[in-house]
Amino acid sequence: MAARSMARPCRREPRKAEWEVAMPSKKKMRGQSRRQASPRTLRRSVASRPEGLATRRLNELAETLDIMLPELTARIAAVEHLLVEKQLCTHEDLVRSREFVDRPRSRS
Repeated sequence: MAARSMARPCRREPRKAEWEVAMPSKKKMRGQSRRQASPRTLRRSVASRPEGLATRRLNELAETLDIMLPELTARIAAVEHLLVEKQLCTHEDLVRSREFVDRPRSRS
């Protein structure tokens, strides 16, 4: 039996010190706490007001544009790069086309 215990050492976890023991959970303080409105209630109050609905819709559109514009800009740059690379137009042509688009329109 002594040989068996020498061949396989015990894999017991080391004992934790007294200060390593998990802290007990804090008890909730008794008293009246104000109940907050649920997100669903808040959504109804915003949606019920026309200006709240418009503001929310405007925020959604702004977020959508923030996602779409960088992607669209990258695609335009890729197309411009291919146009110059395939020698379908020059860099100066692209600059002139941007200037044409940026030019303020005269009212007729």
